[in-house]
Amino acid sequence: MSGTGSAFRLFDNTAYTDVNVQRNEGIAASGVVYDSWSISCANTTAFSCKMPPKSDYQAKIRFIAASVPASSPITLDFEGIDATAGTPAEQATNDFQAWQTLLQWTREVIPASQPLGAYDYDWSMTPAEIGQNAELHQEGLTFFAPSLYTYSTDLNAADLAAWTTRLDEAVANDQQIAPDQPVYPYIWPQWDHGSDAFMDGASWAEELDYLKAHVQGAIIWGGGHDLGSDSCGWVDATRTFTAATTGRATDSGPLTAAFQLPGTCLLTRGQTTSVPLTVTNTTTSTTGPTTLGVSGSQGIVAVPAQRTVPALAAGASWSTTAQVHVGWDASLGDTVLTARLGAGVQHSTAIVQDPDLALGKPATQSSTDGNDTADLAVNGGNDEGLAGGSFSETGADPQAWWQVDLGHDQHIGAIAVTGASGQPSVKNYYVIVSDNPDATAPTTPIPPNQWLQTRPGTWVMSVYHSTFHTVEYKGDTTMRGASGPTVIPTGLAGRYVKVQLAGAGPLALGQVQVRPGTPDGPLIEDTQRVANGGFETGSLAPWTASGTASVAAPALAGSFALQLGANSSTEQVITVKPDTTYTLSGFGELSDAADQAVLGVKGYGGTPASAAITGTTWDQGTLTFTTGHHTTHAVVFYNHTAATGTASLDDVTVTETGH
Repeated sequence: MSGTGSAFRLFDNTAYTDVNVQRNEGIAASGVVYDSWSISCANTTAFSCKMPPKSDYQAKIRFIAASVPASSPITLDFEGIDATAGTPAEQATNDFQAWQTLLQWTREVIPASQPLGAYDYDWSMTPAEIGQNAELHQEGLTFFAPSLYTYSTDLNAADLAAWTTRLDEAVANDQQIAPDQPVYPYIWPQWDHGSDAFMDGASWAEELDYLKAHVQGAIIWGGGHDLGSDSCGWVDATRTFTAATTGRATDSGPLTAAFQLPGTCLLTRGQTTSVPLTVTNTTTSTTGPTTLGVSGSQGIVAVPAQRTVPALAAGASWSTTAQVHVGWDASLGDTVLTARLGAGVQHSTAIVQDPDLALGKPATQSSTDGNDTADLAVNGGNDEGLAGGSFSETGADPQAWWQVDLGHDQHIGAIAVTGASGQPSVKNYYVIVSDNPDATAPTTPIPPNQWLQTRPGTWVMSVYHSTFHTVEYKGDTTMRGASGPTVIPTGLAGRYVKVQLAGAGPLALGQVQVRPGTPDGPLIEDTQRVANGGFETGSLAPWTASGTASVAAPALAGSFALQLGANSSTEQVITVKPDTTYTLSGFGELSDAADQAVLGVKGYGGTPASAAITGTTWDQGTLTFTTGHHTTHAVVFYNHTAATGTASLDDVTVTETGH
C-alpha cells in the first residue's frame, strides 16, 4: 500500500505543553481512548472478559469524539485484548468478542463517517486471528494504527533500515486484513530509548518522507511536557514537510534569509532579543536592491519591520540584525518568524518560552534528606522529574514544605510543580504565594483548587493536581505517572512561593518553576469540586460517614486512602452550577472479590447515578451527570453494603465537562 497518488495527512495526538502545530501547520487533532478500565479476557471456553460499564465507556468515547473534528481518526488503545500468535485460542476468541462489543458501543455514539482504528492491533497473528481482525475491519474499524516509534539514539543507516522494514511489514500485514483501508502509523518525535531527548530535524524529516511514499498518513504522538531548544529541529522539519505536502512550500526567490536564533531557537516572552539575519544571493547573477520585511506570529514584533537589502553579487551575502520583541500576548510553544524578500517568503521556527523567576534563587525546606537539598528544585535541570535526575527531598516531616525566595515581589502568572519520579508522589498539597517567609497553610481543609487569601499579602491554594492536567499520557488517564509539571494558574504578586504537603512528608520535587504574568488577581475557577478527594489531610473531613470509616494506608497514590468497613458509607456535599455536566471519577479497591461498592452522586436535580467498584486491585469508577435548572449543590457518596470486609476509596474528582 502506498501513499503516492493520495493526499497524505498528518494528525496531532501530542500533549506537549503549548505546542502549536495544529494552528501553525494546519495539522488536524486526532483522538485516542486509553484503557482506563484494564480490559482483559480469560482463557476459557465461555466468554469471560473484564469489561467497562457501557455508560462509562460511551461517556468517555463521547468526550474524546467531541475534542476532535468529525473527519479525524479516533484510536482505541486497548492493549490488554490484543491477540497475537502467542495468545491461547480461547482467550483470543474472547478478545475478539470483546472487540466486537466495544466497536458496537463506540459506533453508537460517534459520527458514522468518523475514522476508527485500534492501536498496534495488526501484528504477529495466526491465520485465524487475521480472519477475525478482517471481520473487525468490516464491523467498525476503518484504518490501521501500527506503532512506528524510533528505538534508537540516532538514525544511522542500520536504524533507518530497521525502521523502514517494520513499516513495510506492517503495511504488508494490513493488506492481508483490509487492503482498501488506510494505514496511519503512530510516530513519536523523540528517541524511544528511555529518555526525553527529541529527534534531530534531519532524522524526523527522513521518516516523514518515507511515510509519505508508503502510507496515507501518520499520527504524531507525544507526552505532556514543555518544548525546549531540542524541539526546534523536529518542529521546523514538520513545518517544512507540511508546507511542501499541502502546496504551501516557501517561495525563496533569488535570495535566501537565515535567522540565527539564540539557544538554537528560543525566544522569551516579555523580552527583546537581537536576532542576526543573513541574506544570500543564491543565483549566478547580481540582484538589485530588495526590501526585506521581518514579522512574527501574534505578539511578536521586529524592529525595524522593513529595511533595504543592497544589490548583491552572485553568491554574496549581507547581514543585519532584527530586534525581535516577544509580548506577553504571544503564545507559548512553537511560533513562526517570517522574512519577505521581494516576492520571496521564508519562514523559521522559534520556541517561545516564559522566563523562570525561580531559577537559581535561594531555596529552603523543612529538612533535608541526605544530599537532596532545596536548591536542586530550582537548578534548571531535571525539569521533567525523570528518574536518575536531581531532586530536592525533605525528611518525613509533618506538613513538610519547600520554599523559594524570588528576591522581591514579582507578578506571577503560573507556578509549575514537578514531583520527582520514583519518589513519594506529590498529590494533595498546598501552594502559598506570600510576602512573608513564614506563611503556612491553614490547619483545617479548605476548598480545593481556588486561591484563598488568609491574610493581607498571603494567598493559599489547596491543590488537587489532576485538575490541572487535561491530557492523557501513556494510558494513565489519571496523570498519576505523568512526566509533565502541574501548572497552576496564579495571577498574584508575591516574593515567596512555598509548596507544603497536606499530610506528612517526605516531599520530593524534581523542579518548581515560577512563570511571570500580569497581576490580574486569582485566575483559577473552582473546577475541582471535591475537597480532600485524595484523603491526604490524613483525616476524613469534610466527608461524613455512617458506620465504620477511617483514613489510612495503603493508598492508590500518596500516603492515605479512605477505608470503609462492613455496611458503611461516606458522602460529601459539593457546590455545582445549574444546567452543567460533570464527570465523577474515583478509584476503589475491595478486600474480597465477592463484595461490591458503589461510587455515585445524588441530589443534583436528577436520578441518583452510580458506578460499581468490583476489583480487589484499584478499579476506576466514572460517570457523568447533568445538574438541574436551579441546582447549586450535589452529594457525592461511596457505599459499601457487604456484611464483611473493607472497601477503599482514593483520588475522587468531580470536574466540569460541559454545559
